[in-house]
Amino acid sequence: AALGHALLAFMPVELQREILGATNRIKLSERTLTGIDELLERFSVVRERGYAISDRENAYGLRTVAAPIFDEGGQPIAGISLTIRAERSKIEEFVAIAVPEVLRMTTELTRAVSLSFGAIRQNNYFGQNRNGN
Repeated sequence: AALGHALLAFMPVELQREILGATNRIKLSERTLTGIDELLERFSVVRERGYAISDRENAYGLRTVAAPIFDEGGQPIAGISLTIRAERSKIEEFVAIAVPEVLRMTTELTRAVSLSFGAIRQNNYFGQNRNGN
């Protein structure tokens, strides 16, 4: 959930809706968000803070923090996530440790993508790069 939320949050809302509408949203735990409106609201929060958190939402007993890696145009092309078993740490402690690390890694990788001068490109939702290939 967190990695998908981190990527979707930085896409245009129209594309978010399109992807969510074309996806089977299955409740994997009692915490899983499946409604389009509640997911769009979550994406707004993720976009605001720059990272996503999943606390036992897509798998029982797992906590995840994730953030996107961006291309030169500011579009998400990949992401990094850190996951632990919930019994290892309280969510607040995990977030305090994991978020700075995830953001450090995604910042470095975003910079590396920028320095690739377009050699690293985003594939869009339909599997074609921006040149239609």
